[in-house]
Amino acid sequence: YIPAEFGYLLALPPDNVTAIWPASGFASAGVVLLGYSGLPGVFLGSLIANLHHKITFTEMLSPIVFDHLSLPSWIALGAILESLLVAFIIKRFIGFPNSFTNWKDIFMLFIVAGILGAIPSPTIGVTTLYFMGYIPLGNYLYNWYSWWIGNSLGIIAIAPILITMSSPNEYISFKRKIYI
Repeated sequence: YIPAEFGYLLALPPDNVTAIWPASGFASAGVVLLGYSGLPGVFLGSLIANLHHKITFTEMLSPIVFDHLSLPSWIALGAILESLLVAFIIKRFIGFPNSFTNWKDIFMLFIVAGILGAIPSPTIGVTTLYFMGYIPLGNYLYNWYSWWIGNSLGIIAIAPILITMSSPNEYISFKRKIYI
C-alpha cells in the first residue's frame, strides 16, 4: 500500500501517469522473497491503494465501498498476475537466491522480468478502464504504454535492490550489500 501511495505522489495530472511505479518492484520482490503466499498481500495492498485513490478510509468502512470495488479489484488482479509472472521468471530462469554476478542473470532480471513481467498489469488495468468507460479506445495504447513503462521501471529499479539486500550472506556478502 505505501509504495503505491508514494507512486501516486509521483503521478502527473490529468491522467495520473507516473514514470516509475515503485509498488510493482516491491510487490514482485515480496513474492520472490516470501513465496506465492505473498500474493494475497499484493492483492490487498493494490486494492486498498486504488480504493483510497477514489474514496476515503472512512468510506471504505461503509457500504459505499461496494459501489467502488470493481475497478480496484481488476487492477489488483493485474498486480497479482504481474508479481506472479516476475517471481516465476526470476525463480525459473535465474534462480533464487542468487548472487547476480553474471551478465546472463542480470539480463534476465532486467530485460525479461522487467519488460515481459510488467505486461499483465497494464493489459488488465487499461482494458478494464476501457470497458468501464474511463478511457476511449483511441487512448488505449497511450495508457497501456504509460502504465507498462512505469511498472517496468518499478520492477527494474526496486526489485533487484530488495532481492539482493534480502539474500542470504552466503550468496551476497554483507560488504557487497552495503555497496548496493
